[in-house]
Amino acid sequence: MSRAYLRLSHLFSHSWLQIKGDPFLQDSTEFYQREAATFINENPINEYLEWIVFKYIENEDAFQNFYWRLLAERLVYERSVSIDYEQMMITELQKKCAQIYTSKLQKMIENFNSKEKLMEEYQQHCKSQQSICNGMREKENVLCKSYKFSPKNIVSVDLSIMVLATNLWPFSIVSDFDLPLALSSSVDNFIQFYYHRHSKQKLIWLYQYSRGELHAYFTRSTYILQASAYEIAILLLYNDSLEWTIQQICKKTRIRTDILIEVLYILITSDLLTCLQINKEDLRETNLQMEHIIRLNDDFTSDKICINLNKPLKTINKDTIKPIEKLPDGDYKFSTQREKYLLNDRLNHS
Repeated sequence: MSRAYLRLSHLFSHSWLQIKGDPFLQDSTEFYQREAATFINENPINEYLEWIVFKYIENEDAFQNFYWRLLAERLVYERSVSIDYEQMMITELQKKCAQIYTSKLQKMIENFNSKEKLMEEYQQHCKSQQSICNGMREKENVLCKSYKFSPKNIVSVDLSIMVLATNLWPFSIVSDFDLPLALSSSVDNFIQFYYHRHSKQKLIWLYQYSRGELHAYFTRSTYILQASAYEIAILLLYNDSLEWTIQQICKKTRIRTDILIEVLYILITSDLLTCLQINKEDLRETNLQMEHIIRLNDDFTSDKICINLNKPLKTINKDTIKPIEKLPDGDYKFSTQREKYLLNDRLNHS
């Protein structure tokens, strides 16, 4: 779960505004995003917060529900422009809506920031086991030569983990599944490290938000695949066999059936895998059956060296994010505000 990038236009992900009942905020935010690239300091952000967002917060509970959910997604997927800007938003909300309103949001930021210290401690723990790790690396170097798919960091483990307090975040577990052996040893090592320091806590793994990279060696060119944990688990099976039935994949990985079908559909449409019973032109998620054979596509080619397979899953979004509360007053007051805004805009330009 790495990589962070700075892009001002992504600061306020407008997806939290794309909700029935918020057309004014949605349109104004989209306009701001188009113009944000010209801003080089913090003042326009503060002006945006004051003029566009806080001026039109009339239902604080509903707004907090929107912001809480989308803030969680930005932090976990590391799509936020800057933690400082997220903190700025929360600070301004606190001024407008009182501290109790923003306490959960503030604790989420603190929880997220604790990741850096935790991973530093874990790296020190790994260094203390250097002799063991060296022995593992020698063995893994040999294995890599025969792999069709290899985790990017199988030789030198580079694990990044966020530990989230369950009472702060809107996530819930979908279902457990079996990590590939190439990854489970690293996760087990972290579990031992964490429980040694926090013996009274229990870790519940949210694999649906986990992602990583694979190197594909079965083609002439080596490709880097950015994939979800589910996709990694499936693709690593093809180091052992070129063909698996969906039933066999389900049994090996223990991925829930509806999630598995959706993930396989993504991998087949990306041409990495093929279904022997269905032509690609006729392929639909609903057509995939448990007895169908899924084969590795030996003829796979791509113009891109780095291929992003990690697409949002409808099943995950539906089942794991707590629902947003519907605005009690419907669309009327927001549509009225928008008409007022448009009218003022016309008058100012007449």
